[in-house]
Amino acid sequence: MRFIADFHIHSHYSIATSSQLVVPFLDLWGRKKGINVIGTGDAVHPGYFNELKENLVSSDNGLYKVKKKKVTSRSHKVYFQRNFVCPDN
Repeated sequence: MRFIADFHIHSHYSIATSSQLVVPFLDLWGRKKGINVIGTGDAVHPGYFNELKENLVSSDNGLYKVKKKKVTSRSHKVYFQRNFVCPDN
């Protein structure tokens, strides 16, 4: 399977980053830019970890996908790499 990925995304909890670096916006802009897989190292931050748990659901391909998505005409999905997102699973 071929895909476009960005494995180094920070969250709004990182110093000097946008307050819009939250799952819904990462999903939106990832789709607009053609990014299929997003990885984050900020999952160790308790606040961001909780946000990820609230916004993501496990997928059958070993990754996580966004729970609540707006319906679009495209069938494109943005996945979050599992071992970056939920180290306790």
